[in-house]
Amino acid sequence: MGSLRHSGSELGPLGGAPSFLSLDAPSHRIKHPRHPPFHAAVVSRIRRQMPLPMTRMPLRSSGLVLSVLLAACGSQQTLAPSPSKPDASRGSPATAATAAPDKASNLHTACERKDARACFDLAVLMEEDSGAPKDEARVRALYKKACDGGDLRGCIKLHTDACDRGEALGCAALAEMAESGKGVSKDPNRALELYIKACDGGHLSSCTKGLTLIDGAGVEKNDARAAALYGKACDGGSLASCTVVGNLYADGRGVAKDEARAAALYEKACDGGNLGGCTSLGNLYADGRGVAKDEARAVALYEKACDAGDSFGCNYLGNMVSNGRGVAKDVVRAMALYEKACDAGNPFGCHLLGFGYKLGYGVAKNEARALVLLATACEGHVVASCYDLGILAEDLLRRGLSNKDEGHRLAKLGFDEACKLGDKKGCEKSSQFKP
Repeated sequence: MGSLRHSGSELGPLGGAPSFLSLDAPSHRIKHPRHPPFHAAVVSRIRRQMPLPMTRMPLRSSGLVLSVLLAACGSQQTLAPSPSKPDASRGSPATAATAAPDKASNLHTACERKDARACFDLAVLMEEDSGAPKDEARVRALYKKACDGGDLRGCIKLHTDACDRGEALGCAALAEMAESGKGVSKDPNRALELYIKACDGGHLSSCTKGLTLIDGAGVEKNDARAAALYGKACDGGSLASCTVVGNLYADGRGVAKDEARAAALYEKACDGGNLGGCTSLGNLYADGRGVAKDEARAVALYEKACDAGDSFGCNYLGNMVSNGRGVAKDVVRAMALYEKACDAGNPFGCHLLGFGYKLGYGVAKNEARALVLLATACEGHVVASCYDLGILAEDLLRRGLSNKDEGHRLAKLGFDEACKLGDKKGCEKSSQFKP
């Protein structure tokens, strides 16, 4: 699982940062292992079965939803290589193909009746006719008419010709087709080549789409290539890309490690309104990496990000407040910040808040609420939450404070999930657990 990186800042609620608090990508995207998520019914099961007092949880839905959107080529009018002009596909059928006037006439008539295949075939006939001068504008217009009418062959031909002429939009359209398998064989590597070509031509969204493929969608991960694409996207105005390429410089992945350069990129992103850049720059100031250590500056950056809605900024600010770093220590405020992060859907905030309720740290002790929070964080693939969920459920069972069958099942589920996420202690507890 990708994780928050905040190396060097021991910021847990008890004075030590939980081991999961690190930041792999300052864009704050959490990558999940490919296995079924912790079942959301656990939360409702806890609510039904635990006899402990419960306050209403302010958590949002914990279900995990994945949707895939594939754009049809026929809807990509914005990728057409030429602006709107009088329909050049209209014209005398006599000029279409001197070698086959009857066929050309029939295709022309059918094309006028919005037969996309006929428009494509007429364009091919015109290109192949050696007995008549080429009318390239009309041929392109016919391919576009075929494409707009749903004949993907027209799209492929149209965008291939545009890409060959060096038009970035044509390369971008072909890349999307290769990525989705629309009209051509699905080929992520070919799609990546075309996205890079379009990115080199100044098509900003192709830079970011190429990065999606590099992130593991069927092509070999290549940090150097990713750094180049992120850099171009950043230069083109993508503030989120500035944050991510800053992370590559901070880690020395695909580029020579340069934390000062990372700080400059984060600052550019933050000044432009990218909240992840503010949070990541705060991390550097908190640790004194690439910049002079300044915990008060880090707090200000976290506050800026948190106030604007960045849940990771709220988490880090809570850690600073909990430990009195750069700001007065205030554990009650720290728990409120973790709750804000949790309410925004950040599983790490739910974990830290759950830990507080488990121990009565900054909030009134409430083990039932702690169970719900840990279960929610576990569903978000926070390994420590899954293990702690099993431990707490087991402890409540031992003290006779939970339904026997449900308590056993919940403890086993917590240990099982921790094991699936790679926690050795979770695997040991799961194998030894005897309901």
